[in-house]
Amino acid sequence: MATTYFQRFLVFIISICAIASTAYAESGRTDYDLDDDGLIEINSLADLNEIRNNLDGTTLYGESTGCPVEGCNGFELTTTLDFDTNADGVMDENDEYWNEGEGLEPLGVGNDNSFFTAIFDGNGHQILNLYIQKPSTNFVGLFGYARGETVVIRDFGITGELMNVNANLSAYVGAFTGVLSEGAVLSDVYSTGSVSGSSSTGGLVGLGYSDSSIINSFSTSAVNGGSGSAGGLIGSLSDAFTINNSFFSGTVNGIYSGGLIGGAYNSYTNHRSSTIKNSFSFGRVAGREGYTGGIIGLANPDDVVILNSYWSPDITGQDSGTNEPVSGSYLGATLAELQCPTSSDDTECLISHTLYASWDATVWDFGTNQELPGLIINGVVYRDSDGDGALDINQAPEVTLVLKQDGDVVPDVIVGAGDVTIEAVITDPDVSDVHTLTWTLSDSSLMGETDNTSASFSSDNIPDGEYTVAVVATDNRYSPLSDDASITFTVERNASSAPENSTSSGSSGGGGALGVFWVLMLSGLMLLRSRRSNIPS
Repeated sequence: MATTYFQRFLVFIISICAIASTAYAESGRTDYDLDDDGLIEINSLADLNEIRNNLDGTTLYGESTGCPVEGCNGFELTTTLDFDTNADGVMDENDEYWNEGEGLEPLGVGNDNSFFTAIFDGNGHQILNLYIQKPSTNFVGLFGYARGETVVIRDFGITGELMNVNANLSAYVGAFTGVLSEGAVLSDVYSTGSVSGSSSTGGLVGLGYSDSSIINSFSTSAVNGGSGSAGGLIGSLSDAFTINNSFFSGTVNGIYSGGLIGGAYNSYTNHRSSTIKNSFSFGRVAGREGYTGGIIGLANPDDVVILNSYWSPDITGQDSGTNEPVSGSYLGATLAELQCPTSSDDTECLISHTLYASWDATVWDFGTNQELPGLIINGVVYRDSDGDGALDINQAPEVTLVLKQDGDVVPDVIVGAGDVTIEAVITDPDVSDVHTLTWTLSDSSLMGETDNTSASFSSDNIPDGEYTVAVVATDNRYSPLSDDASITFTVERNASSAPENSTSSGSSGGGGALGVFWVLMLSGLMLLRSRRSNIPS
């Protein structure tokens, strides 16, 4: 049974690989939307660059073969992309998108209705070493200008040691987009590296306005706004822009500088306040005296509302959250005070009220009382525990397997002598990590990722033989690390304890025995003992 299953599985994998090798050519593909989700696959830097000619997401290279009947409406990354194309650690003429020193031309530059108006889904991948040098061009970022309710840019990071978006004589500069407007959404993204402009410069977005939003995102970039506004996340915003569940821990320098936002305004014709909610800033802020703040550099009281958000005066260097008081609930506190809570309802760490009240535990991981909250993106925790502008360095977990029968640790299993438990024991120096586990039996996958740390099952009907059970434990911190362990044991029949009508297959972990044990283990993993791993050191 197992042999037949794996033969079929192998044929399936080979067929998928054959399809992929045909369909993943840069152009002239047989299918531009292999998973039929309406998003065209971006497999290379050439594909990414070609988006500029297909800004509405309906085609790539002018083709839409394989898109749904209603058409495609965006793009998705299938892999991490690196602008250091020769991997020598230097951006120069030897890299494919050097472009005589200017690097990548932004996608959708805001001229002649050249706006990005589609979905871009990163699928948890990264764009490494984005390099843009456009000193005198406005609207600079991966996307120059993203506009409209159809825009959703989500789920990827712009990072790498060589990441540099430099438009030091230009306005509206951000790693992801120079402008985000008219209902566009930036969600579950992050940036590191350097971003420079002359005005409206931000770690993620240069200028945002008109019902657009940044959600569940962060930056640790070095942001330089020249003689204008600079913000850790966004250079300037207006007209009902929203920032929610986001943080900054890099550095900001400009005339009007804020840890999250450089300047918050309203247009003359549209007086709707913008909102910052459940967010914090630990970035060092420098700027003109009277025009800086731990959260916002320059704001009129009626132009923005700040809710349940924080900054650290001892790290930001700012005693106030904004240049003038604005409405809402925001607080400056020391690093130690803001590290203290280990949940959103932690009453042991009160200042004037419960810190992080209403912060969603599915979005924030509060860690230990010596860590700042970490943002959860696509199941991974991104944390700068000490607010030093660098994400924590992850430490790998260690896992071992223990075999027990009838509650006792045993080397092998006796049929009919009590229930069997295979337990994964995990230790992790990062004590707040949680872990997912993948179990296999004799190289056969038992199930996908699970939080079950043990499997229990009856020994009454296990066929005799030798079995190997293995597990891979993966933590949830950036960048995720894993450890694996295996245990080999025999199943033996003891005449005095075996059930009367039990029979032995005589096999050694293969054929029928493997099939029966596979069912037993799968049932045990799914039903008998499910426990989330959150292991202290």
